[in-house]
Amino acid sequence: MRKVNILLYGEGGSGKSGSIATIFKLLAKNPNLKIRFLATEANAIGGLEDGLARLNTKLVKGQLHYMICRPRYNPKYATKQIAQDFKENYLDLSDSGASAVKIGAGDRSRHSEFISILEGLAVFKGIDYVTGEVENLGDYLQWDEDTVLVVDSLTAIVDYLVSTVKGSRSATTMKDYNDVQSNLMAKIIVPLTEQASCSVVMLGHPVIGDDQTVKQPKEEELKITKLYPKTFGQALNNTLISKFSEVIYAYVTRQDKFVWAGKKEGVATSPRRVPRADNLEPDFSKYPIFGITAD
Repeated sequence: MRKVNILLYGEGGSGKSGSIATIFKLLAKNPNLKIRFLATEANAIGGLEDGLARLNTKLVKGQLHYMICRPRYNPKYATKQIAQDFKENYLDLSDSGASAVKIGAGDRSRHSEFISILEGLAVFKGIDYVTGEVENLGDYLQWDEDTVLVVDSLTAIVDYLVSTVKGSRSATTMKDYNDVQSNLMAKIIVPLTEQASCSVVMLGHPVIGDDQTVKQPKEEELKITKLYPKTFGQALNNTLISKFSEVIYAYVTRQDKFVWAGKKEGVATSPRRVPRADNLEPDFSKYPIFGITAD
């Protein structure tokens, strides 16, 4: 298979995790295909399992590994302390005072979520879906082109990074925006899309923002709004999209049907091998995304 970078975004419950199971339809064409699933959200594995069950997918050892990379909370950080931090760092401070709150060493230790993601990618200790055994699969930058790394999700990674940068401060500064955006690109997006040899499928959620392809100032009623993948500040939207060879929007129709959009009014997409059309079947094997199809 060829290396591709896919960004699949949509609201929760739009079938994103479940659609990953359709990649396994390509096993007949490529028996060396492997999926490694990094879950940063609690319901991600459940969605994947639902997709495997719907397709009645039968896997063997080594074809699917998953790792749940969630924050490791300190049990000493009790609910009482959480309430106290909120009061001291939000309720009792003015906006200017909140911006001036410094992040101490103790505060940083309670916001290590983003570090857990980086560590999980560096040493991927995946659970084999068939055997339940934990295997050290090493650094994802060393994986081959027959491997697909699924990251669920971009939204959680951004939220974790914001938490790491801001700590307990309530107000967001311009430096926070710069730190989040530069670290997201340098530590996650660029390595995944440009340095890794394996294919990457990143899942995420949408946010409404101004269409930044519109360069000229417009009256408020003439402004164009679009759904973009959620990042941290609109300035990153177009840069992020340019790093992915396929940007697909997933949603649920009024008939309660899961569909994809390679082109949809008011939605940011960037298809290359997925058709530029709406109401597409949410199936990776139907389109020559990886250079092959199931048919």
